[in-house]
Amino acid sequence: MDDNPINEFDEARCLQLLATGSLGRLFFNDTATTEIYTINYVLSREGKLYFRTAEGGKLSELSVH
Repeated sequence: MDDNPINEFDEARCLQLLATGSLGRLFFNDTATTEIYTINYVLSREGKLYFRTAEGGKLSELSVH
């Protein structure tokens, strides 16, 4: 029995799991902090993941810096 709690999935399995939902968490980690954001997302037929953020919001600021 494997005691490792971490599972590794290939890209196809990740996309299959993402396709079953629309709510997720996005993690950012730098040397000082880890930030976690709840996001609503949609997965396109091409396998691209889209989510929206507002100008001036925390996610918007992270993409700039």
